[in-house]
Amino acid sequence: MIDFRYHVVSIVAVFLALTVGLVLGASFLKGAAVQNLSDSINSLTAQRNNLQQTNRTQTNSITSLDNYIAGTAPILVQNYLNGDNVVVIEVAGEDPALTAATVALLGKAGAKVTADITVTPQLTATDAPTEATLSGLVTSTLLPLGQNPATGPAAVQAAAVLATALTVQPPPPTDGTGGAGSPTTGATTPPATPPAGAPTQTPTPTGTATGPGTNATPTGMTYPQAQTAIAAFATDRFIAVNTVPAALKPADAAQPTLAFIAAPTTANTPAQNAAYVTLAEALRADGATPVMGGAAENNTAGSSQDGGLLDAALKDGTAAKQIATVDNMNLTIGQVAVVFTLWEADANAMAGSTNPAKHYGSVGPATQGLLPQLSPLPQPTVQPTGTGTPAPPTPTP
Repeated sequence: MIDFRYHVVSIVAVFLALTVGLVLGASFLKGAAVQNLSDSINSLTAQRNNLQQTNRTQTNSITSLDNYIAGTAPILVQNYLNGDNVVVIEVAGEDPALTAATVALLGKAGAKVTADITVTPQLTATDAPTEATLSGLVTSTLLPLGQNPATGPAAVQAAAVLATALTVQPPPPTDGTGGAGSPTTGATTPPATPPAGAPTQTPTPTGTATGPGTNATPTGMTYPQAQTAIAAFATDRFIAVNTVPAALKPADAAQPTLAFIAAPTTANTPAQNAAYVTLAEALRADGATPVMGGAAENNTAGSSQDGGLLDAALKDGTAAKQIATVDNMNLTIGQVAVVFTLWEADANAMAGSTNPAKHYGSVGPATQGLLPQLSPLPQPTVQPTGTGTPAPPTPTP
């Protein structure tokens, strides 16, 4: 039987152990423990300092590289898009500054922008009145063509019509100046007037074709009908017509062979992504080979995140094969990559290549690297002194 004395002994033993521990800890073990902790702190401090120095070195290196790329970008892209006409589609939610920088490089590469529009959130709104208005607009626009709307929601139908309107072949020039109806720019004024406060530049949408890289005769929508459709979309605020920077010297009315689509930097709804992907696929079918450019936001995956437009395009088996993408347009190298990817896409289309579209970048699930593999530009021909300046080289696909 356990009696009271057993409990007393147990309690005394516990306190004796505590006393011995305190004595030992406060005597010769104290120095060893303190030294061990001090050594650990010194080691961790040294590691932290080394990591901070490494981080500063890498940051400086990245900054220097980005500054170098930014300084040489106009030379890097020079002549790669000579003779190419590009339609620019800015999707609401994209970064305007990054898009502007990329579009400026298109001009440095020799491309001409035939139209620059922004697709507003109104186009993919799901409230009944907006969908009814959009559906009615699509139907009234298509009726003269004897066509039926595309399958799907009103936004998807509208995306297909918008792509056709932006790629209709304008009529041949009639004034002898190289334009189509204007002695200065060749642009014709749309029959309808955009809403008050909207940009005043007249878009110059271009031809409908039967396949990528072609310039076939329009299959239904005429150029005046295309101008009317674009003006109607702008009037109802489904799109905004942007002013093309004067430095780009917008092309006279011409058919685009390429399309640059600036993706939103945040996630979208599935319905929104479906409309935007349809727009890109329709542009391709109408002869303007598309490239989507996406950007990260606040060091996140941006448009490559789950629900982002690039993510949606890559997860769509058909779209991934037809629509090239660049996921790091927030970096200068990504903006350069957009130019080179447009060049590659155009070269493949002109060659009749059936190879799937490529995907470049560093933020999202790109697998082909930062940039396309480029063919070297031919060397300029050396001419004797006094015979004039040699023509600039053109890229060889």
